[in-house]
Amino acid sequence: MYTDYWNLTDRPFDNTVDERFFFYSQSHEEALVRLLYTISENKGLMVLTGAPGTGKTLLCEIVRRQLATKGYHVSMQVNPNLPPVDFLRGMLRGLGVHRADLSKAELLWEVEDFSRDALRRNAECIHIIDEAQSIEDPATLEEIRLLANLQHNSRYLITTFLVGGEALVERIGQSPDLQERIAVVFKLEPLTEEETGKYVHHRISVAGGQHLMFSDEALKEIYNCTEGIPRRINNICDAALLMGSGTAATNIDANIIHEATADAKLLG
Repeated sequence: MYTDYWNLTDRPFDNTVDERFFFYSQSHEEALVRLLYTISENKGLMVLTGAPGTGKTLLCEIVRRQLATKGYHVSMQVNPNLPPVDFLRGMLRGLGVHRADLSKAELLWEVEDFSRDALRRNAECIHIIDEAQSIEDPATLEEIRLLANLQHNSRYLITTFLVGGEALVERIGQSPDLQERIAVVFKLEPLTEEETGKYVHHRISVAGGQHLMFSDEALKEIYNCTEGIPRRINNICDAALLMGSGTAATNIDANIIHEATADAKLLG
């Protein structure tokens, strides 16, 4: 491993959920504000979109973990392209309710009863639907609309986040009734060139590395090759650190980044 060569305590560019390494760009901070606003103001339904690799899933996972420690019941579905019955079962399973023997009507009653009971205990229910653009069955979109209708004393029983790629907007457009219920919409943007440099330095610093491990020219090349997409940045920087250790480099320069980019098939 290259961690010993670079005197790192961890691999800084793994594409895993580790809140220590998460970098809050201006867009990520705004997305977090919108997510928390949707919950605190009981807005019911929010849509979060963005290009692949911008960090939507990671951001939602961090929010899920934080909310779980504060007493919220959070269900996060990452494969939502399911028939309505399986979709509802998956949601309940995420909330800790395992009732595979119920009919669709009974599942809806179970969701309503669970969320009402949670509200009475001041423990709200959050439903995060990741990769929501993959939902093909209109009946499943209709179930999401029905869930968004559940209220008690003018409060939504469930706060729902529809998260996905830019095709999600078109998918939701196929269900005008669902579209009308969306209260908050936000598109997560890639990092700027300045943020890309800060992102790299942040992750290196968390892993115990030196601030100048990547040259300014290398950082510029990283931005040019990745367009500020965090997942791409991770892939190319991980490859660059491996190449640099293999060639006994003293730091990562633009040439190493160029080679790492080609190796990661990010050019073209």
